[in-house]
Amino acid sequence: MEIYETLKANSIDRLYHFTDISNLKSILDHGAILSNNYLTNNRVSAKYSSSETSREMDMRAGLGEFVHLSFVRNHPMMFVAHNAGRIRR
Repeated sequence: MEIYETLKANSIDRLYHFTDISNLKSILDHGAILSNNYLTNNRVSAKYSSSETSREMDMRAGLGEFVHLSFVRNHPMMFVAHNAGRIRR
């Protein structure tokens, strides 16, 4: 409830996650957006929007169990990933 209260207190009514459209079926099939650790440990195929370097840095920082979310719909990294060819749409 603490997360909800913090979001509410700051007038945040939604969170965003960007990924390639090809991951949508997997997200719906699993009923969740999955962490990198889960994807790797359970051999779930995914098209990553993050670079391999970024994922390695997350793992070293102990962030492999987390899913990245944003408060903004058009996150700058989404455009970087698109321009780098890591996501189509």
